[in-house]
Amino acid sequence: MKKSGFYFYALIVINMLSACNDHNNIDKITDAPITQFFVNRYIDPNNLECYITSGGLEVSTNTSRPLSIDSLYIYLSPNDSTSTEFTSWNRDKALNDSIVRVNLEKFRTIAKQNGDTAYYRPIESAGPDCFARRIDRIEIYCKSNYDQLHPKGAALNDICTIKFGSALEYVKSNYTNDNVLYEKSVVQMALTQFNKEKRRLVATQLALKLVTPPQVTGSYIFTVHYYDEVGKHLAVSSMSLNLKGNE
Repeated sequence: MKKSGFYFYALIVINMLSACNDHNNIDKITDAPITQFFVNRYIDPNNLECYITSGGLEVSTNTSRPLSIDSLYIYLSPNDSTSTEFTSWNRDKALNDSIVRVNLEKFRTIAKQNGDTAYYRPIESAGPDCFARRIDRIEIYCKSNYDQLHPKGAALNDICTIKFGSALEYVKSNYTNDNVLYEKSVVQMALTQFNKEKRRLVATQLALKLVTPPQVTGSYIFTVHYYDEVGKHLAVSSMSLNLKGNE
């Protein structure tokens, strides 16, 4: 997946179109296919990838100049994954081509769990790709001593925030509150609060940000753990980062 800067706002840029009056005929092939689901694609990750940005630019190598945590984000997104889609519509072909149904019953089960079953609008206005399951928690650790309160092996959750795209607020509004679309659909909160809420309908890119610098300037490697509601556990480590300390 090619990365070029900070793109949360691009995750959920949606052109809201008129609702379809024929709510029962969702399988009819038309020049503007209708979906009853706001989220049309769920991702079940088998692995995660991790990359770093500083000041909105990707950090590809460890820098000799120490980085400040003020503008540093640790991004997580699915790498190898299983996709469960309601529709796959090839927009490059004729508009009256067939809509391909993929894992439909599995998709309906996930959508029902998420309360997302009554959208009934053109598929092109559908929402972002989301994780297939509720995220139970995200944990972050440092492979060395970070500060006096966070020695090697201690979780850094209490000094970390998380930013993510969310379809939850719009679905909960019964698809009526357009104010929670676009930039307002991006949620930022303390990682401890995120873990407490055990969220569904989380878009498939997460950004972690440490709010307290390390005690001393030096190289640090972070490991992030992902746990979902069925007990899947994935872990990924960052590259070595030269961070400015709080000396």
